[in-house]
Parts: sequence; C-alpha cells; structure tokens
Amino acid sequence: MARDYVEQIRTVQPDGPYHLLGWSFGGLLAQHMVVLLQRQSHKVGDRGHSGQPPAAQPLRQHG
Repeated sequence: MARDYVEQIRTVQPDGPYHLLGWSFGGLLAQHMVVLLQRQSHKVGDRGHSGQPPAAQPLRQHG
C-alpha cells in the first residue's frame, strides 16, 4: 500500500520535498512512505503522526 501511494504521489509531484501526515494507521503508513522516499533519495520535509506513536523500529520492506 505504501509503495502504491508513493508512486501515486510522485505522478502528481515528481520531486520533493514531500510533506506527509497520517492519523492512526495512516501515521504508520506515512512513516513507511517516508522510509521508501528516503531510500529513493527523495527529500522529505514535514511529517506528522496524529493519534499513533511513532514505530519503535523501522518498518521492514517485504517483497
């Protein structure tokens, strides 16, 4: 899901910085998207979580 969202965002805005905000599960999803974008050497600006503490460990990428 995070990979698909990153692709969709990049079709609208090919270059960063990207500003992401997520609430509850969306906070974890936004954090995963930040990791994916940074691994692709894209700049990430503001990021926020609302209603969900940040993940204690980086999310692992499957597949």
